[in-house]
This record gives sequence, structure tokens and C-alpha cells, in this order.
Amino acid sequence: MIISTPDALHNYKIATIPGTSTEKALFDIGFRAEELDRFANLSSQLKKLKENRVDAIAFSVEAVWQLLQEMESDLSEYEVIYVLKERDLYFAFSKETNAKLIAELNETLKTQLK
Repeated sequence: MIISTPDALHNYKIATIPGTSTEKALFDIGFRAEELDRFANLSSQLKKLKENRVDAIAFSVEAVWQLLQEMESDLSEYEVIYVLKERDLYFAFSKETNAKLIAELNETLKTQLK
């Protein structure tokens, strides 16, 4: 299932973590706090998702996949249905970090992201 418009999200019970950028993105498209299942613990929200007590969870895809793996979930049972927003992530290194290490990391990232 793919959601093609933000308005369609209002048809689902969505779990969020209060104060996160994903929850803010939902507020930005017209959600009110009382429409969301808000709880400050991601593993509890994922448990609700696994038990079909919520339809979706709004959170970082990478973090959710990682936690689902740690919970020994079958990842094929889950899918990304709508991207609220995308953002760049960065690494910061000390000025003393070996330049070769940084170059190797950059190469690895380039090959993994293709």
C-alpha cells in the first residue's frame, strides 16, 4: 500500500513520539495531537504496530528497521507507505582524525548508497 497524498494519512491511526521531527511534520500537514497515538517510547509504539493496535508509525525509517530487526521481526511484513520529509545526515570528525579513515568511510558510503 502506498499513500499518495498527505490527506489520506488522516484515515489511519498513526503512532508518534512527542516532540520528534516526524510528529512535527504531521502537525505541519494538519494533524492535531489528539488524532495521534503519542507515546515517548519507540519500542512500545513498534509493539503496538506489530499487534495491529496502530496502523502506522511516524519515525525515521532507519531507526524503525533497526529496532524491528532487534525485536526479531520479519521485515517483509512492513513497508514505507509515505515519506513525510527527507533530510541529509552528516558525520562530524575531529580535526585529528586520520584523513585516510575519512576517505575510506566516504568510499564505503558511496558504494553502499548506490
